[in-house]
Amino acid sequence: MLFRIETLFDRIARLWESGACRRVQGGLLLLAFFISLCLIEAARWNLLPGSLQIRVSTNHLVAVEVSFTLLLVFESVGLVFSFVQSITASVGKQFEILSLILLRGTFKQIADVGEPLTWDKAVGILPDVGATAMGALIIFAVICVYQSMAEEEPVGIPKTEAGDFIRVKKGIALVLLFSFAWICLNNLVTMVLHGHPERVFERFFTVLIFSDVLMVLIALIYTQNYRIAFRNSAFAVAAVVIRVALVAPMALGAGLGVVAVFYVLAVVVVFQRFEADPDKGDDSHRTC
Repeated sequence: MLFRIETLFDRIARLWESGACRRVQGGLLLLAFFISLCLIEAARWNLLPGSLQIRVSTNHLVAVEVSFTLLLVFESVGLVFSFVQSITASVGKQFEILSLILLRGTFKQIADVGEPLTWDKAVGILPDVGATAMGALIIFAVICVYQSMAEEEPVGIPKTEAGDFIRVKKGIALVLLFSFAWICLNNLVTMVLHGHPERVFERFFTVLIFSDVLMVLIALIYTQNYRIAFRNSAFAVAAVVIRVALVAPMALGAGLGVVAVFYVLAVVVVFQRFEADPDKGDDSHRTC
């Protein structure tokens, strides 16, 4: 059963990471941007049908928000595939998505001011916009350092069992992928019928919290190493903080994201500084 799941996952992953698929993604981003601009301009001239006219914004910056949202969808799918590489890679991807969500939030805050954009309108949101953008920048910088330190292979898992562990992760990743697809589909239907999209990424990150906790428990089957258990549990805590950051006010959410990313970086630094030498046998089970 696990081998069939692995085969299915590998096929989807190869397709998603292929050059052709990447070009399609880029084309869809451009298409979404230009279609959004056209709809917005048509709405400004009252050229749309009644029901559509009400739902389409007349602010051009909304087109940027739409493009960022689609980009976040693609990045979220990439997060699912990074889940198999290593837990550290998955956590890094989560912070990448958070930083993009924060940048999208800055455009949304500016768009909410309305057009034409004037200094009198903008001055009130500058502190929040500045704090959010700076938070995204700090997360970006710390993640660059973090990713240079991340492991590419399962740490602490015996080589004889690493294959089974990776197959289990691929099974969980498939569940995540289908869950995200369902969340997106449900959101699309809700938006079409009611005009009020739900919080896609907030719901997805809730699912990620449970998957992170599940991975902590599964990893304990393959290793009882305290350091690894603590590191993985700390990553799950960081996922919870990210989830809270997504529902907090933008500036506060950026602050929570910065705290979480420094926390994760500290965990990795300490973990690698005192990581046990595999040649020392039982020393790997001592605490720091």
